[in-house]
Amino acid sequence: MKVAITGANGYIGSYLSSYFLKQGCEVIAISRKFSDTIKQELAGAEFIIADVLTGDFEEMSINCDVFIHAASSNDILSKDFKKGVDLSLYGTKHALDLCVKNGIKNFVFFSTIQVLGTELEGQYDDNSEAKIESNYAFNHFIAEEYIRYFAGRNPLNCLILRPANIYGAMLDTAIARWTLVPNCFCREAMEKGTITLLSSGNQNRSFLSLENVCKGTYEAIINFKDEKLKTLNFANTKNYAIVQLAKWTKEVLEDDLKIPVTLLIKSTEPAEGNQFKIDISSLQNKQINLEETEANFKNEIIKIIHSLKK
Repeated sequence: MKVAITGANGYIGSYLSSYFLKQGCEVIAISRKFSDTIKQELAGAEFIIADVLTGDFEEMSINCDVFIHAASSNDILSKDFKKGVDLSLYGTKHALDLCVKNGIKNFVFFSTIQVLGTELEGQYDDNSEAKIESNYAFNHFIAEEYIRYFAGRNPLNCLILRPANIYGAMLDTAIARWTLVPNCFCREAMEKGTITLLSSGNQNRSFLSLENVCKGTYEAIINFKDEKLKTLNFANTKNYAIVQLAKWTKEVLEDDLKIPVTLLIKSTEPAEGNQFKIDISSLQNKQINLEETEANFKNEIIKIIHSLKK
């Protein structure tokens, strides 16, 4: 399988490129720039320096089986409303146009579970109604809506993936995704010897490691790539409280690495965690497993800490 991936110098795109290379795929890595570290990590890939926001992006000649669009607005860029909307809407449009002009039949878009809400409560499935509560969610929602419009008018199979809270070590620490839980816990613990929660940490989240996200993406492409339009929620089968990940990070540092850490919890609110369930039966019916156990988390935390030591 030959795969093109936009945002290949970014947090998700770089890891996707690495994972697909390890599966024996041909990878075309696309980004505005590439660090030397990413080039080394993605040895064997074809590199294309291009900006999805330029008008000539769609004029490029690319031959692949699947086009994965991971160059969308992250939570940091989304703080600038115009830049976030431009990348999510026009960047996605240019990527879709490129696929049609090059006869690429399969398009995959990385959205986010946050299009369903910031603090999830209740039951959700692949068809749940969107609840937009942030610029970050809005940016991905408008991209999703354009993809739905586009898929109905063009010979293209579109797969929209909505991963939950992604975490894990960056291929290049210059990518600097230290705002994510538990990445931020690891960094603070290594720099200050503390892990600070401004809330009680009782908020529940569905966490997915980069490794699990990439595994799920690979298997979803194999199982769903021939569907005209499909939206899939990517979530762990279990939800965990933020404070639990803080405690596991502390345990790994103290028990495995012999580094003392003080956990500081600044509030008792919220007193109870939000309760929700994300139905991933579409994945489970295809034997796609996204379970994250305590052991998984702790292994990933060790990887994050080792990346900090480089």
